[in-house]
Formats: sequence, C-alpha cells, structure tokens
Amino acid sequence: MSEAAQSMQGRAKKIYETLRDSQVIPGAENEWQEYRTQVSAYLVENCESGGSLAVFGAGRCNDLDLHVLAGHFDTVTLLDADKDAMCEAIRSYREKQKIGAEAPGSGEKVRMQVLNFTGIAQEDYLAFGEMLLALTESDSREEEEQCYLKGGRLLKKMYGTAVSYDIVKCLTDGGGCEKYDYAVSLGVHSQLFNIPAWMVEHVLGNAGKNAAKSCVTEEHIRGLLQQIGNLHTAISVKYNEFLLKTARKKAFIGCEVSRAQCVPDGTANDAAACDAGQEEAITAENEKENGETVWYAVPDSAVAGAWQAIRDLEGRALRNEIKADHYLDIVWPFCPERGIAYRMAIFEAEP
Repeated sequence: MSEAAQSMQGRAKKIYETLRDSQVIPGAENEWQEYRTQVSAYLVENCESGGSLAVFGAGRCNDLDLHVLAGHFDTVTLLDADKDAMCEAIRSYREKQKIGAEAPGSGEKVRMQVLNFTGIAQEDYLAFGEMLLALTESDSREEEEQCYLKGGRLLKKMYGTAVSYDIVKCLTDGGGCEKYDYAVSLGVHSQLFNIPAWMVEHVLGNAGKNAAKSCVTEEHIRGLLQQIGNLHTAISVKYNEFLLKTARKKAFIGCEVSRAQCVPDGTANDAAACDAGQEEAITAENEKENGETVWYAVPDSAVAGAWQAIRDLEGRALRNEIKADHYLDIVWPFCPERGIAYRMAIFEAEP
C-alpha cells in the first residue's frame, strides 16, 4: 500500500471513530433520569411480571432502569454491538445492587450478548469514508466519476449485506433465545445506518465550504444521501420485522418523531422560540408550568431511520398484521448541553 493510500485510510478511520464516539452523550445517566424513570415505569405497567425481557440496542442503558426492570422480569438480556457499553451497564447495575462480579448467580438476572443488527462491518464504513476523501481530492471529471461509481458499489454491497443478514440466526448462534416474552428498542432505528450520512455531511460538506476549488456540489451530496436514505429505509423495516418476530407477547419500539426545543421561560412568544420557528407545544409528563420547562416541536425535523420505522409500524397496524393501540408520547432530553431533544413515540406492538 502506498504512503498516500495509508494516509487516506488513517484519515477515514479517524473520521469514523470521531463520529462513532460522538454517539456517547456525556452526563446522560444524570440528564436522562426522569426520562429513564418514566419509560421504565411504562414498561412495568404494561408487561406481566416474570418472564423475559430483551433490550435491543441497550448500550449503557442510560434510558432504562435495570434495577426496576430486574425487579419485574425474571431475566433481562442486553443486546448491542458495543460490548464495552453493556459491560458498563451491568457493572453499574451490580454496584447499585451490591452484587459482586463473581457472586453466585450474579449473571443470571441481567445478562448480555453482543449482536450486530445489520451485519455491516467497520471495514465497509471505512472504505466508504476513503471514497469520500478521494472524491474531495479528485482533479478531473473522470476521477470524480470513478469515485461515484465506487461509492455506488460500496452502498450496493452494504445493502446486499443488510438484506441477506440473518439476525435471528446470529442471535441464537451467540447463545440468545429465538423469542423473548417482551422486547424493547429505544432510539435504535436512527443509529442503524447513520454513519454513512454523517460521513457525507462531514467530509463533503466541509469540502464544499472550505475548499477553494472543490469539485463537490449540493447535487453530489443530495445524490449520495438519497441512496443512503433508501438503504436506511430497508434496514429500518427489516429491524422492525426482527423485533416483532423476537417478541412473544409485546414489542416496545421507541422512535424519534421529531426534534424538540426547550423554551426556558415557558411562553410560545419567547424570542428564541420564534427565531427557531417552533410551533405546537408537545404534551409531555415533564412539561412544567410557571415558565420552567416547555417543549416545542421543531418543524420539518424528521429523523432518518426513525420516520421510516414509524411509517412501517403504522402500515402493519392498518393491515392488521400487528395490534398497536397504545404508545407513550414523551420528550427525550438527548443532549441538554447542546439543546438537543426529541419527541419520542414508544409504540406498544403485539405481534
């Protein structure tokens, strides 16, 4: 491998790792406390005691209270591609429960399994990142066209991997159950295939803004994002199928409906709200009067992956493939420090 190729590979890896690590929200355990309490209570209230619960996309479980869930279900299984994050969640649970890591039976109540939900590997994302970097440095129309052709092939390869990937087989081969009594997945659809879109916006967006003679245009960016969006739709639908197939009694599927904005003084006429174009108020349990906290929907802020999942669930319900009469409407204070929050709909689906 040439020195230039090694350099580009290293830059692509750095971009990938930066974007991946940005998904870890500092202080989430504290900032999400009220949200975590409400969501965990909702699950307990709508599930029979005992039985098994699978938490897909568990991560560090900052959005669920493992103490509450372990007290209600016989077993709670965490499933995620990030082993370290789940280890941290279980370690925190054991510390709060005063359970020693090696205590007899300590692993029986809350357990974990590493599981990739798409089958797409890190190497695929890195190759896509290298293509984007090469595109920004292309010197001719021919080089540019070759980059786009390569990008199309890479996306087609990832699509083929995702649609042919047998998640249930990987689940059972790894020691998991084919079915759990209940399954829950919160805010996962939007993360299933967000890395390529982030890469496009980060690499090509910066090239378009900063390069004096950039070959990157808005049309280029839109074209790639369209292809990625189509793939994200297919992955979201397939993930819904997996969740519904895995849940014996109910699947709780939480998706971001839209961005939400906190208006500090609690008035719709607040200047910040008007400048941001906020519209209707969101009814949420954590909304407070007397000007403390009110959340407003941000127009045209659909979240990729999540809106496709919601549309798919609504279609399944209309076709009577599932029963989905109830859902929890709640605000998820994703990153208060940066003013980012989402209106979440947690659908209660009976396969």
